[in-house]
Amino acid sequence: MHTFIPKKILYYIAFFLIFIFLFFSFSFFLFLSMATIAILYLFRKKDLRNNDIIKRTDSTILAPVNGVIIKIKKDKEINGRLYTQFTIMIATLNEWGFYLPASSEVESLEKVEGNKLFRFGMLPSKHEWDLKRQYILKLQTKQKKDIILKVFPCRAGFEPDIWINPGDRGIAGACFGLMPFGGIVRLCLPNPINLFVEEGDLLVTSETVMANLQE
Repeated sequence: MHTFIPKKILYYIAFFLIFIFLFFSFSFFLFLSMATIAILYLFRKKDLRNNDIIKRTDSTILAPVNGVIIKIKKDKEINGRLYTQFTIMIATLNEWGFYLPASSEVESLEKVEGNKLFRFGMLPSKHEWDLKRQYILKLQTKQKKDIILKVFPCRAGFEPDIWINPGDRGIAGACFGLMPFGGIVRLCLPNPINLFVEEGDLLVTSETVMANLQE
């Protein structure tokens, strides 16, 4: 359950409940646990599954993976161009497929050697990301817009299995690979865009509309 409550506060709540469980009666622990669940439910973030109100076009960008947006960076410069960059965490126990965010053609697929990420620790600093093992997929949409998808395998997972090659074409939502036990994905969309998601949102492949590319 994703909430608007800061993670630091959630950790304090978890330690407090453990303390109650160890030193107080089970009935008191059960009461506090139910109260905590009720509070988290009130502060929950809803899944973005009801995107039927957003008209889909060839410029519509769908979620490429099932996961949670942990960071959105606007005006990220890549090769002299500005992008909006989404850092997405794929859960360890979730559906691990990769899906095309838009109808597009594969321009290139590159593997960069390096150490795997440690998903359960601190995320890399700004300059350390480029030193991590990653797979860089470059796509070009029908409107000649370049989309970059970077896949970072984690130590607790497996290497991604990607089934497409340069020159291949696919429609939005087409599955093109998987990464067992998850990892981290970075989706880079060329500016300007219309943004429909925010940090902390849960993404559902082929359902969540993340953005629209502008001309």
